[in-house]
Amino acid sequence: MATAGTTKRGALETRHEIVGVILITLALLLLLSLLSYSPRDTGLLEGAVDAEPQNNFVGKVGVSLSRGVFGLVGGAAYLLPVALGILGGRCFRRGEIGLTLRSAAGFTSLLLFLATLLA
Repeated sequence: MATAGTTKRGALETRHEIVGVILITLALLLLLSLLSYSPRDTGLLEGAVDAEPQNNFVGKVGVSLSRGVFGLVGGAAYLLPVALGILGGRCFRRGEIGLTLRSAAGFTSLLLFLATLLA
């Protein structure tokens, strides 16, 4: 018979795995939308229906996502899928996620410094 502590731990591990799958899926979606970005594509908020096919692998959502991310951090946007993938992989390990305020601040400063360097 399972004890109460084992049930809570199992539920916590399942929750971490679900978060890991979501983060890895977001990382792949963002990577595909960034790699296939074309400035000529129309996004979600542009009401024009044109005859040209979308070059983005993710479609209009990918165009809008990649424009937003490129607008925020520029060329350093390619680090975001890597960071989401690493964080998603950490969720599959046993125990805590391991995300601390110090590591989040370090990654944010790395992203901002790389964006400045690439500009």
